[in-house]
Amino acid sequence: MKSFLLAFWLLCGPTKDDMAVLRKLLPEAATCETKAEHLNACLDSLRTDKAVITGYKGVVKILLCQYTRNPIKIWEHFSSGKTMLEKALEKEPGNVELHFLRFTVQTHVPQITCYTGQIESDKKMLLQYLTCANNDHADADLRTMITSYLLQSEYCNNYDKKMIQNTVN
Repeated sequence: MKSFLLAFWLLCGPTKDDMAVLRKLLPEAATCETKAEHLNACLDSLRTDKAVITGYKGVVKILLCQYTRNPIKIWEHFSSGKTMLEKALEKEPGNVELHFLRFTVQTHVPQITCYTGQIESDKKMLLQYLTCANNDHADADLRTMITSYLLQSEYCNNYDKKMIQNTVN
């Protein structure tokens, strides 16, 4: 039933509340293989051209790499996920959420993947978003998610973290 509801609202166009649910499910998928497979199946069943959904599909594919030992499967998951995420970014290059998704992926993948080249540019965009998004039009959930992640990220130095904390206060 949960799968049906997830698929239904994503097909109809995710609302702000729906995106909050998807944002909550992604970290759970990062720590639980069953949840990752479930989320992957739900997202795979969708035929949508919404860039942010395509980006989430890509991230979930990449997450599946940690749950398999087969190098061929790992490569298949990784390459298809990377392609989806990059296509989503090509479609909506100014979408902060997509840059956040790529930042989270790139800060966790091994160097051998050669998929770490946009960490600094994505971080810069995220920091700009946080410092400029103090208005009523900003997505509070997205802002909170980015803030929390960057404050614990080893890719943000003390200056970055102090700047982020100043945007929260």
